Amino acid sequence: MATDTNVHHVDVKLAGCSAKDARVVFGALAEHFTTEQGPGEVTEAHEGERPVIRYAHYDTSECRPSEGPKRISGEVSAYLSGQPTAVREARGALMGDFAAEDRGSSLGDQEMEQVLCLTSGPERTSGGQGKR
Repeated sequence: MATDTNVHHVDVKLAGCSAKDARVVFGALAEHFTTEQGPGEVTEAHEGERPVIRYAHYDTSECRPSEGPKRISGEVSAYLSGQPTAVREARGALMGDFAAEDRGSSLGDQEMEQVLCLTSGPERTSGGQGKR
């Protein structure tokens, strides 16, 4: 059963990207949401020849605007999981900062998972946050 403390909690896992691109994506999320990780801190999990998975956790109870589109060098697969409201908030933030292709979602009893493919966001001529 979900508690009030994790209703706004979202886990973000990134795969198929460099550490530099992971820092850009996690940095963008940190502009929007509170996290316990420091700026540029990337946690990694890997085993032998398996791909590296980088992950972080965010509190989406408050969403701050960001500086706008972010540049990454290639595609990044982003896996968002948590309560549906938290996942939708994180998805919206990422879609405002990057070009994002929806690769599917699944909804469980109390949790949702969303998969996005991120690439560099479009250049903007004026400030503000992207569509959510």
